[in-house]
Amino acid sequence: MDKVPEYNALVERYGQSATFLNIYIREAHAVDGEWPDDAVRQIVMHTSLQDRIEQGRLLQEDVKMKGEMVVDGMGNAGAITYGAWPEAWVVIRTNGIIEDVASMGPFGYDLERLDELLARLCKKQ
Repeated sequence: MDKVPEYNALVERYGQSATFLNIYIREAHAVDGEWPDDAVRQIVMHTSLQDRIEQGRLLQEDVKMKGEMVVDGMGNAGAITYGAWPEAWVVIRTNGIIEDVASMGPFGYDLERLDELLARLCKKQ
């Protein structure tokens, strides 16, 4: 979550040319999960889609993440398809072609590289 300000700057810079969709997936730091943390808000692993929707809404409010927030289904199809657990970014063209997939986040991806990619793609439009 420490990269949210950098991410928000990209949303501001490219938001007119690109859609930024945040997909809230299985919680990485649930108190009853693999990597619990000592965050103020103690999150229990989601047992229903409604739980996941509510936690996604709260997360977006807490960290002030820009872009639209949606949630992955309980079968975790989005996380599985894009290898997004615990987090990742994926650039998908409007024709459905995947342009780029970052290494597993939050430590494996480079928002400067994403900035360069978006600058190049948005210039082509």
